Amino acid sequence: MRTVRPLMLATLAIASLLPSGAMAAALQVSALRGQVAFGYAKLSGGELSPTGSISVLSSIDHPLTGPWRIGPAIAFSLLGSSQVERDGVPAGVDHSMLDGALLVHREFASGPLRRLSFGPGLASARAELQVAGGGAGLADLAVGEVRPCAAFEALLAPRTASGVSVGAALGARVVPLEDRTWAVWSARFAITF
Repeated sequence: MRTVRPLMLATLAIASLLPSGAMAAALQVSALRGQVAFGYAKLSGGELSPTGSISVLSSIDHPLTGPWRIGPAIAFSLLGSSQVERDGVPAGVDHSMLDGALLVHREFASGPLRRLSFGPGLASARAELQVAGGGAGLADLAVGEVRPCAAFEALLAPRTASGVSVGAALGARVVPLEDRTWAVWSARFAITF
């Protein structure tokens, strides 16, 4: 929660600085842009961090003022499985996360970095326990929490006249859970339009 609150306040502060004309521009559907990305995500921060697996993201955004844009993003990551054994009882733990975030984007006119994004979100973190029997001693490994998160993205993509480009999206989600913090890192192939 300590990481998410300052991010929420920063997002609200930027939105409050918008001129009134920016609010009227919110009705212009033609100004929307989007991104679809797929690639790899890895969970870090724990003794059972799996090797990582597939991740997808979809987002849309709308101009605010100058180089600033805002919009929702939704991502789903299958983070992989890990194996554990306690007191002779083997078990598997399957990790996944679904998150949605309201991102503020800062666009750049030149260079390989096209934009940086940040914002608050909500994440559903899951660690499903799979055990044949006698798994009471492993119950602490299961996670099923919906918590606020902090979202960060960096898009590296060329600018094209058509507005459609292919690039790389690097991201992070930080989710403070009840007894640990999940940090999910991602690298995705991105198509922007």
